[in-house]
Amino acid sequence: MKKTFVAIITVALVLLVASNSIQSQPSFEEWAKADMQAFDEFIIADEAAHKAYKAEVEEKWLEFQESSKEEWVTYGSGKDTKAKVNFEKGFIEIEAIVEASDPNPIQKAQEKLALHIEELVEVGDESEEKTASGVRELAEKKLVELKKMMPGTPDAKQRTDQKIIEAEEIISKASSKISAGFSVLGNLLKTGAGHVVNTINVKGFSKTKAAEANVTEKSFTGKDGVERLKISVKIPMVPDHLRVRAERFLPAVREFCEKYELDVAMVMALMHTESYFNPKAKSHAPAYGLMQLVPRSGGLDANRFVHNKNVKPSPRFLYKPRNNIELGTGYLCKMRTNEFKKVTDSQNALYCIICAYNTGPGNVSRAITGKTKLRNAIPEINSMTPEELYARLVKDLPYEETRSYIKKVTERTANYVEWR
Repeated sequence: MKKTFVAIITVALVLLVASNSIQSQPSFEEWAKADMQAFDEFIIADEAAHKAYKAEVEEKWLEFQESSKEEWVTYGSGKDTKAKVNFEKGFIEIEAIVEASDPNPIQKAQEKLALHIEELVEVGDESEEKTASGVRELAEKKLVELKKMMPGTPDAKQRTDQKIIEAEEIISKASSKISAGFSVLGNLLKTGAGHVVNTINVKGFSKTKAAEANVTEKSFTGKDGVERLKISVKIPMVPDHLRVRAERFLPAVREFCEKYELDVAMVMALMHTESYFNPKAKSHAPAYGLMQLVPRSGGLDANRFVHNKNVKPSPRFLYKPRNNIELGTGYLCKMRTNEFKKVTDSQNALYCIICAYNTGPGNVSRAITGKTKLRNAIPEINSMTPEELYARLVKDLPYEETRSYIKKVTERTANYVEWR
């Protein structure tokens, strides 16, 4: 009887402690509220940092230029230089501004130009990393807090995983212009003697190019009221710059094309069309990286298919070439094995997934039946020869962008046939 009584008391104490422990833990609603508040702080801090950085640039330059999928734009230390790396046409244009009242403005501007050329080749653009350091510090701190307060329920864990990814996107956006310059421009620039520009010979190269800079005809006045002169120099990349960049990504493309049973030449042509092999490409969508994945749509679908993760990949993740190629090829495979699984002809299926990569499967169906349901479009697709389907897509796809896209990818595939 005594033992039974002790056992009852022990159980009661355990339940009491457990109850107090549960009550001391934040409820899911409390956690979710704190989670959203933390993420809101990320957004506010990030937007404030970007706005402040943009305003600082505009004070001197009058306007702020964003990067695109064809052109990577960086501002140098002090925001007195700007580099536009055009991956489509194969040149780098670097501009420097200096106050018109400076006793030796041309020499000073040339020194600034040379320094930015060295930054591009050696370490890339670090200006926004410094500007965004406070944002990154806050984000990292909040990430730690989120992980500490993570509840144990599956639903809460999934929500937290998503918030962590979104927090990483904020961190990445604050530092989006940071890039290992040499890794992006490697083998793309050569000296007058024909040597590849690298961290060893870049100082001599930068001085030579800066001395070739031209002064603009007129001075201009910035928003800060200061009159400035601008000088610029255009540096051509090697003639076969596109192929040089493409070769760097070929091993990863071959690896994942073998894994997902895709045509190497087609994937290279698609990557060419999406980004001109610019790993820092970013479009207005926004889509990121070599294969221009949108985190909230194609990126999410690809992550589910490739990694079985129901989370959006962050820009920082997508800017890494191997990650981008894996998810991009995975997304193509996902469409072939799901949406277009019942397309019997392999060439017809290829045309479908190329178009769907750009505009979505529903719009491919619209080109065939006028409606977005693929179920009714598949039999008609199967009744066509590849030539007939290609002609129909080029004629009837809903958007001019996609009609042009299928032409470009198909035509450019021939450039990479030897790499199959």
